[in-house]
Amino acid sequence: MTKQFVALSDDKSRMRLLKAWLTDHKLTCSEAVVLLELMFGVGDIAVQAMALMQPNLTDPDQIAAVVLPAFKFEDERSDVK
Repeated sequence: MTKQFVALSDDKSRMRLLKAWLTDHKLTCSEAVVLLELMFGVGDIAVQAMALMQPNLTDPDQIAAVVLPAFKFEDERSDVK
């Protein structure tokens, strides 16, 4: 998945791939952070991606400890919460 993700040239394409991939896959918070770090855009795109991934997390209790620190700004962390 990450190879395909990196090969795409823009976040719009990456979001489409993420949506399709999430239809039948689960991921951990650590894996979600890896995908978030591959996004080109800042803030809003990453928050949207996290909103897509949240229902598919196998360890949602780790969002505060693992995912939130991946966001640089407090308003982004608030949006993810």
